[in-house]
Amino acid sequence: MSLKPRLSKSQQQVVLSLKSRGAQSIRILAKHLKLTTMGVRKHLIILEHDGIVKTSKPSHQTRGRPVILWALTGLGHALFPDAHDSLTIEILSDLGKQHSDILDKIIQSRLERMESAYRAELVESENDLSARVNSLAALRTRQGYMAEVRLLPKGWLLIENHCPIYAATINNPQLGRMDLKLIKSLFAHQASVTQVNHVLDGDRRTAFKIESLEP
Repeated sequence: MSLKPRLSKSQQQVVLSLKSRGAQSIRILAKHLKLTTMGVRKHLIILEHDGIVKTSKPSHQTRGRPVILWALTGLGHALFPDAHDSLTIEILSDLGKQHSDILDKIIQSRLERMESAYRAELVESENDLSARVNSLAALRTRQGYMAEVRLLPKGWLLIENHCPIYAATINNPQLGRMDLKLIKSLFAHQASVTQVNHVLDGDRRTAFKIESLEP
């Protein structure tokens, strides 16, 4: 995923890391990106001046010297693409306020189209649950969700670090909640799907726990 060209390659790496991994200290950023702490600090100062990052303190720390964490600002998150322009957002908002029943039908129709398209994309992994989860993550990433899979003791965690339709879901939360229905339908009779995080609940990311129904 490319960001605005005014950011250097290293600055883009810093921004991408903060987007996908959340707030981090300079030391952790440097270790993850294989850069020097001095170099990371320099990039963060520039990004802070541009309003792209900000500092914060961890809420759970009770002892020792306070650790300064760096996170993206609203402007920083806005560097990542949104699939809905302002006109579409306005139309959806007005439709939801004046004709909620019509909007519900539109969302249901979208769900059915997406389910059909996803099933066609995932047909080769139909009998391999692990491959199906990873194929779904790859598909969601191509659509702008910055998805990744983490293996759990029992199952998988499908993480989406970006929501390309977030602006549209703010006033139409049923649009954002549709993803759980979609993913559940894709794993029906194979696995249980539980949503453990959601950006609409104020979480940094959206995540789904997927567990096989087989003992």
